[in-house]
Amino acid sequence: MKQVFYFYANPYQPRSAEAARALAECVEAKGGQTVSDPWLADQGIGQACGLEDVPRDVRAMVIFGGDGTLLRAAPAAARQEIPLLGVHTGTVGFLMAGNAREPEELAALLCRETYPLMECPLLEARYQGKRYLAVNDLSFARGEHPGGMEVTVEADGETRAVQFSGTPAH
Repeated sequence: MKQVFYFYANPYQPRSAEAARALAECVEAKGGQTVSDPWLADQGIGQACGLEDVPRDVRAMVIFGGDGTLLRAAPAAARQEIPLLGVHTGTVGFLMAGNAREPEELAALLCRETYPLMECPLLEARYQGKRYLAVNDLSFARGEHPGGMEVTVEADGETRAVQFSGTPAH
């Protein structure tokens, strides 16, 4: 059975497609298969698949871009418990462990599944029955109705309600 890898990229980083194409060729040469976000698939890289529809048999998600791109993909990966490998092709890449200039080495790590794993704590927000996951921060906006709001925060088994007034700070 072929190992399947999901590729996700920042379409505003031209180097993303180049790096994804090089890695896809190396993975396929080792007998693997790639499925990609629709933007990459339109570039001829992998079979098209949306981020929310990643197949269950995917062994890892490979993210091309910078930290923002990785943070956008992280909730989808977390929901399915799929490891992420960030390949830096953007401007800020503190979270990106992969080097776009070494596609053969990255393909070998992926196909042997010998890449190092680091667990990241996740933040979770629930609002109106929906669940949202984030890696390092959450933001709340009151929208068109600037009245007060209450947020219930739970951390380390402790729950606390926090109220925000509708009056802007000066």
